[in-house]
Amino acid sequence: MSDAITSPKPHSRLPEDFMLDLMGKVVLVLAELRRTREDDGTYAWCREQPKHRGPVITGKTAGWVVGFRWLQQGKIEPGCESHYGIDGWDPGDSATFKETGPRVPCLLVAYWPTMKPVRVPLDGFEHTMGAGVCPVPVSPARAFVWTDRWREMQRDDMAQHPRDAKGRWTKL
Repeated sequence: MSDAITSPKPHSRLPEDFMLDLMGKVVLVLAELRRTREDDGTYAWCREQPKHRGPVITGKTAGWVVGFRWLQQGKIEPGCESHYGIDGWDPGDSATFKETGPRVPCLLVAYWPTMKPVRVPLDGFEHTMGAGVCPVPVSPARAFVWTDRWREMQRDDMAQHPRDAKGRWTKL
């Protein structure tokens, strides 16, 4: 049985059942959102190809859905500077955030439980329920493969390291 979860329309309120159905599920990430800063100081979110931090399956990275966010687009407006006034020290106004565009809904996907989650747009993932469609993410440490050249380099390095009378390595 394989029925795909459809994502809601952008700029609409995320349905609670959509969020609850996806929490903890494995998805294949097709795109990520990255924050960019324009020349005028405005912050926006742009869509990019994912950086593969986990095991790659046909150009897609598997990860768990760990949350949801609405990302703001806009500009940070500084407040007035602090100064001495009639009543003494005036700390000034705090900075404010002025929205310049619509908020962007996204999923938070973690490639591994100890890794920071990435922001994924609602149309930037694949998730189908069924056997063998979405693999379980693998630890990034296990995805590392030692080559024979690296093994030889390690052996040569440790063979040259000084040892004591019992064959234990000594401190340098």
